[in-house]
Amino acid sequence: IARYTAFGQRFIEVYPNVYSVIAETKDITKLPHLMMKVESRMIRKVLAECYKRGFKVISIHDAIIILNTPQNDSITPNDIIGIIKEIYHQAQLCPMVHCDEFSINI
Repeated sequence: IARYTAFGQRFIEVYPNVYSVIAETKDITKLPHLMMKVESRMIRKVLAECYKRGFKVISIHDAIIILNTPQNDSITPNDIIGIIKEIYHQAQLCPMVHCDEFSINI
């Protein structure tokens, strides 16, 4: 990312953690695989914490899905967001988290 382009500057502002990893990576060709490994590890830790608390959740890529089951009636999106932030904070990362709600009527 060129520091002197508008896009590069904006990328650094919006994704400072990603940029710091890119800037410190010696072999940039391995970076995508490394980033996927880190993300996968973090999501697995989030799932493990959710399961430990009795939450019925699954993941799809980097999303945590709260299943519509009676066991989850007391869970709020903020409960999951809190776990995500806690796990990422332990790794000295600051995730950008947002919540989308949807339902399927069959």
